[in-house]
Amino acid sequence: MIRNELELLEMTGYDRGTAEYRGMEAADIRLSRELEGEKRLLKQMYAELSLENWILKEVLEKKTLEPVVKRQLVCRLRSSSR
Repeated sequence: MIRNELELLEMTGYDRGTAEYRGMEAADIRLSRELEGEKRLLKQMYAELSLENWILKEVLEKKTLEPVVKRQLVCRLRSSSR
């Protein structure tokens, strides 16, 4: 198994693509690519939500802000992320 992975790393882009999809049907290749695209989108969504969560925690933990100002900031952050 490790040898196969090392061989894939040493191959050029075209060789790697043909070796990766060798033996697969066209429908399977299409599904694999769709899933890779979906995985990329989910990772991006997770990164954005994590950042938003971190920002909200930072804002809410500041004791120098009045509750009204905190509420406005939270509302602004929520509306900008939609």
